Amino acid sequence: MHEWAYLPDFAVAFVGVARNLDKLGFYEAINFPGHAITDLDIKAAAEKALGRKLKLSFMPWWVLRAGSPFVAMWREIVSMSYLRFEAHRLVSARLEEVIGEIPHTPLDRAVAEAMQDIGIAVAPSRQAA
Repeated sequence: MHEWAYLPDFAVAFVGVARNLDKLGFYEAINFPGHAITDLDIKAAAEKALGRKLKLSFMPWWVLRAGSPFVAMWREIVSMSYLRFEAHRLVSARLEEVIGEIPHTPLDRAVAEAMQDIGIAVAPSRQAA
């Protein structure tokens, strides 16, 4: 279980925070609870958007670890790999207190729209309206 934030939902929440700065303390850490999903959940949503089956494969983390002394970006990815290997779910009653209802586009729609946004053609029945 890992978090995936749909950027348009995150942006709406971020604007809500900016509009409500008077409700915040000097320093606060606030989570954005997006979609707590598994690899199979995101695969199923992508398959539904594309209208076809996909093969699931995994990133060879050992390559990133081996190259991390030489490639700064790989080093940073490896330093945050605990987010990949430790199941987690974000919650934030505080965000809801500050902005009201937290934006949450349904997963299937969010994945289809995200794929379209990066130029991947989705099945005609899955295209955003």
